[in-house]
Amino acid sequence: MTQGYSQDKRQPDDVNMIRLIDVIDLNFLQRFQDDFAESVGLASITVDVDGKPITSPSKYTKFCMNYTHSTACGDKRCAASHRKGGEKAARTGKPVVYECHAGLIDFAAPIVLEGRLIGTILGGQVLTGKPIEEKYRKIANEIGVNEDEYIAAVNEVTILTKERIEAAANVLYNVANCLSATAYHERKLQQTTDVLNSSLNQMSVTMDRLNIVGEMAASIGHEIRNPMTTVRGYLQLLQLKDDFTKYREHFSVMIGELDRANSIITEFLSLAKNKAVEMKIGNINNVIEALQPLLQADASCRGHQLLVELSEIQDNLFDEKEIRQMILNLVRNGFEAMQDSGEVRIRTYEKNGKVIISIHDKGIGIPDEVIQKLGTPFLTTKDYGTGLGLPVCYRIAERHGASIEVDSSSQGTTIALLFEPLK
Repeated sequence: MTQGYSQDKRQPDDVNMIRLIDVIDLNFLQRFQDDFAESVGLASITVDVDGKPITSPSKYTKFCMNYTHSTACGDKRCAASHRKGGEKAARTGKPVVYECHAGLIDFAAPIVLEGRLIGTILGGQVLTGKPIEEKYRKIANEIGVNEDEYIAAVNEVTILTKERIEAAANVLYNVANCLSATAYHERKLQQTTDVLNSSLNQMSVTMDRLNIVGEMAASIGHEIRNPMTTVRGYLQLLQLKDDFTKYREHFSVMIGELDRANSIITEFLSLAKNKAVEMKIGNINNVIEALQPLLQADASCRGHQLLVELSEIQDNLFDEKEIRQMILNLVRNGFEAMQDSGEVRIRTYEKNGKVIISIHDKGIGIPDEVIQKLGTPFLTTKDYGTGLGLPVCYRIAERHGASIEVDSSSQGTTIALLFEPLK
């Protein structure tokens, strides 16, 4: 039943054509759905907008599978009950908890993409209290199943509080919606990236490229971040519960991936041309001195050396957070360019009236074909890089009226940041 992402070639940015299987990893959803159902004790299944299942049922009860669905009348009533719950969830855009026709407590959690319903997670098959025998004998008689066997089956159904059922529905709702929204925007981003890359050769100014990426990032970054933050909070909460002890490693992996995605979004947002900055008069030496313990620890962990040589320089106008980010990016790039041991040197000095930060590493140097394209978004020589570190530095330099000079050879690389003096 389950599969990975759809290979559909339709335009990924047309939300009206997007299906649930286009934007959600069904293998991951199935595993999460199965583990969640097992640990919480409720059933669940995910269906598309037409009500067709796209995952296999998780922890379905004998009461439902062997009895309620065993007759045409019961099956028809179940379909009508699920449809009614799904329609209400679609109208409200939120999970709905309700009692099904057979007397069990179910829920419907809509999966909505930019205001359009693309699927629903159906689940429940639990009770909130001890079943009343007369009620279920009446239902058994109506749908045509053995009353005694029906009573025996309903007594095996899990009993949960309504609050716990609502919490479970909300977790599934938030995870599924985060997954689909993130994947959809990833598709949009990839399409935009393809268009951008195809036209890079016709662009003569690196800043033009950053403008496109920055504007694109600003438009979708916050929209992705909001559901990610919600899901991360639920995962942290569930990680602390005794019921999920054996799944804590799963939760840690998911939280780690969300944090990694969030760090990438942060880099994208740093590319925005109109990003607000807080410019204050200060001395860049103070920023480097504050960063030095962190950078020294990083160097030690990697087996490298960090040398800091700060000369007397004049005060300047800058945003401290942005200068910190730029120095961190460049120094860590230097560490990553070197083998098991190496040296990165940070210097500050003045030349021709300009304040200069120089960062030199003794790495293998930057290839000629790469150095001509430095600052281009998504350009990276790292196995797991995003290609956004240097573009972010170029954007920060632009916001500060500074320039970046690069000198690289097989003996190492020096990157100099040149800041104009105060006027």
